[in-house]
Amino acid sequence: LVSEVSLDDVVAQAVALVPGLSGAYVSVDITVAGTTPCIHTERHKLLQILANLVANARDAVRDIESPAITIRAEPMAETVRISVTDNGEGIEPTHLTRLFQHGFTTKTSGNGFGLHASALAASELGGHLAVHSQGIGQGATFELVLPVHHRDRSSGRT
Repeated sequence: LVSEVSLDDVVAQAVALVPGLSGAYVSVDITVAGTTPCIHTERHKLLQILANLVANARDAVRDIESPAITIRAEPMAETVRISVTDNGEGIEPTHLTRLFQHGFTTKTSGNGFGLHASALAASELGGHLAVHSQGIGQGATFELVLPVHHRDRSSGRT
């Protein structure tokens, strides 16, 4: 169901949903910049994507000194870019192209479904999900780009 979604609210809710962040040892910095405080999209899908990205960032910084997660939302022309950056373990360069494949995981307890489902949900919302990392020990940034006005992919309606 497409509705008007406050970026401030949905980002805050995603962080609140992830266990081990509120009042924890992890520094979480959230900035919603610009003049697009709301977008028209499916709230539950956006929340699913963001909660997964924040949970993965939490896992990536679990064993480092001074763990930090930065979440930024900024408007661009007809889209909004939401990035989740951590200063954690980073991603092996050979894994970057496989991270969104169903079943691929680098976690001992992972199932390889979270990022795959998030990429599919981003596509269903008319956007895309990308990852950037300079390698092991360099942290990672996951970037979600969505249209400000969601279009029903089957009918072209907003």
